[in-house]
Amino acid sequence: LGYATVAAEKEIRHDCKLWSWTYFVTGTVLSIVQFPIQRHLSGIYRQITSGLMCGFGMWLLLIGSLALAREYLSEPKDWHRTFRIMAMPFYLIHQQIIVVILTGAMW
Repeated sequence: LGYATVAAEKEIRHDCKLWSWTYFVTGTVLSIVQFPIQRHLSGIYRQITSGLMCGFGMWLLLIGSLALAREYLSEPKDWHRTFRIMAMPFYLIHQQIIVVILTGAMW
């Protein structure tokens, strides 16, 4: 599956760019609409409908959010460089701090 995704990356990016708002809005609507529908149905129909709407809604919302973020947040800004410089010390030290905390917690 990973190889197929990488092989079709151009087509996937093109479709995501073309349909990003549709994915985002459809995913949001499906995620919100599932809650009132759950109250009116019962039994196995409730579980199937809720599961399908929740699953499709979450995936479409995720794909739409990533496509919109790639489209609107991908150009470099001045504060990106500043945050990268600020993040480096935390990146280099965080593992040592976590090891010390876990060693103390498990001792």
